[in-house]
Amino acid sequence: MIDNYDYALADTNKAIQLDPKYEWAYYNRGLIYHIIGDYDRAIEDLDKAIKANPNYAEAYGARGSAYREKGDNDQAIKDFGEALRLNPKDVSTYWERGLLYQQKRNTDLALADYSQAILIDPDLEMVYSARASLYYYSIYNYDLAIADYDQIIRINPKNVDAYNDRGKAFIRKKSYDKAIADFNQAIRLDPDNEGAYGDRAYAYLQKGDYDKAIMDYNKAIQLNTDSASLYSSRASAYEKKGNYNMAIADYEAAFKIDPNYLGLKDNIERVRQKRGN
Repeated sequence: MIDNYDYALADTNKAIQLDPKYEWAYYNRGLIYHIIGDYDRAIEDLDKAIKANPNYAEAYGARGSAYREKGDNDQAIKDFGEALRLNPKDVSTYWERGLLYQQKRNTDLALADYSQAILIDPDLEMVYSARASLYYYSIYNYDLAIADYDQIIRINPKNVDAYNDRGKAFIRKKSYDKAIADFNQAIRLDPDNEGAYGDRAYAYLQKGDYDKAIMDYNKAIQLNTDSASLYSSRASAYEKKGNYNMAIADYEAAFKIDPNYLGLKDNIERVRQKRGN
């Protein structure tokens, strides 16, 4: 792979030697430097491409991506803005800028960018995913999050994460049967999906189906033996079922993994009192 980039760099170097003002060659060499992780050189070449052609929208977008990789999000947003001024139909740049706005907790601007990208192209799985996460984690509008997960699944019916995340949104709405249906599908697509087993167990737990919850927690723990959360959750199922010995064993296992896990000491003491010693 490196050899391929070496050849590509050699070609662009030759093109620049033949025409030192050839913006396309600087742009492409900048992209190559970006791919191999040399962001400073990428920016330097993209500067030259923009100097040769101040209306080079793609160069502004590429330079913004390089600044983003360097952690200079403000300069990245500035470059993305210029790229969009020159090319208002560039959906990938709306998406990238939206991610930065979301990272900066500027929810309104992030939402506007994602929505504009979707308006231009309604089949963008990655943008629906970003907007759904914004609705879920920042705006707490689970209905709108579910609507976006619906669109992701329409575009890609095998997107395991979309089923997982839509199931979690259904849990937030206390629609446990719909959540379980989504986790079922996630598990069909990925039989070793620890998260889907754990989340489905939680849905069963909320429905009062403790046996099914325990079975799912068993599978999740089999896939991840180092999760204090899973042991604690299975302990809760055992406690609700009245199996206090198993509940204490699981709470103690969780405590052994993470002594700072919230509430474990109190849980162990509470179940011991229920058990009678």
